[in-house]
Amino acid sequence: MLRFSIANQLINDTTFFFSALLSGFLFCIFFSKSFKVFETSTYEAVQKIHDSHVSRLGGLGIFISIGIYSCFMSNGLLFNLLFCALPMFIVALIEDVRHNIKPLIRMAAILLSAVIFIIPLYQNNLMPLIEIPIIGSYLNGTWILAVLLIISISGVVNGVNMIDGANGLSSFAILTILISISFIALNQSDYHILSASLITIAVILGFILVNYPWGKIFLGDSGAYFLGFSVSILTIQLYARNAELPFWGAILILFYPVMEVLFSFTRKALVQRKTPFSPDTEHLHLKLFFMLKKSIKVNWVANSFVTPCLVLIWLVPPLLSIISFQNVVSIWIGVFLSSIIYMGIYFALPVNSMSKKGK
Repeated sequence: MLRFSIANQLINDTTFFFSALLSGFLFCIFFSKSFKVFETSTYEAVQKIHDSHVSRLGGLGIFISIGIYSCFMSNGLLFNLLFCALPMFIVALIEDVRHNIKPLIRMAAILLSAVIFIIPLYQNNLMPLIEIPIIGSYLNGTWILAVLLIISISGVVNGVNMIDGANGLSSFAILTILISISFIALNQSDYHILSASLITIAVILGFILVNYPWGKIFLGDSGAYFLGFSVSILTIQLYARNAELPFWGAILILFYPVMEVLFSFTRKALVQRKTPFSPDTEHLHLKLFFMLKKSIKVNWVANSFVTPCLVLIWLVPPLLSIISFQNVVSIWIGVFLSSIIYMGIYFALPVNSMSKKGK
């Protein structure tokens, strides 16, 4: 009966879904055409692979659209998400416009937003439960777990920002993550998580219509940070509200951004002996882009081919999470298989000549 009620509610929300998609599309079109009014300097970075100057205000269009629908739908979860993300989003938006915010300040803003979200969960004993033998009972509900969750949120946010380097890549990755969250929420009859996820999916689809494949607008740091923060918060809330689910499933749902940040950190700090915070061109999608460009030649075409070529990376883990979200053994098999796919593709790609220059 409860699932039937949810199904009826979903039908009623169809109008909200398509209007949110249209809202995201129109706002992104607007900010793609008017970026010269808002942006004051040209973005330059060693990982930049597009030729022309493109608006980095896609995140602003997404943030505004989700804000509108959090009010229309009276969705407290979305409203709380927007409120907690505000410090991080403002700092990242300034970076998108002026390109002069230091990495440490951006990191501090991310941590601040994560703290604002986690503190109420900790104070009200609403954090998810971690299933770790022996130490789990001592860890759950403590400030140590709160700190670990804050670090995890910042890791996912930075991971999404790392993969935001090719047309459609990060947005399609976030899309599949949200589909996985939506499926699990529906299975658990958790309408609040489901509704928030579907509205976010709709707005992202509106952005994708402008971004992919021609790259008429980018997420920017504000968009990448906000979407990384969004999926982190929705995942934590999903497992906190449904304690019967094994929390390890979160690793599989968020596999791509988590793997990207862990692999990049290990590669830079332990293998290359350099600061893990220094950007470079050795990320998986950049290695693939430079390989494709050698044969395709046309920059934007090579750029847009990166996302479909990496479909196993951004699609398989969320699909596996849908299949295995109730079984710990199946979850870890999914993580193992996804890791093999990621590393197999990474090491199969040649080292590009740009990597020697650093970032």
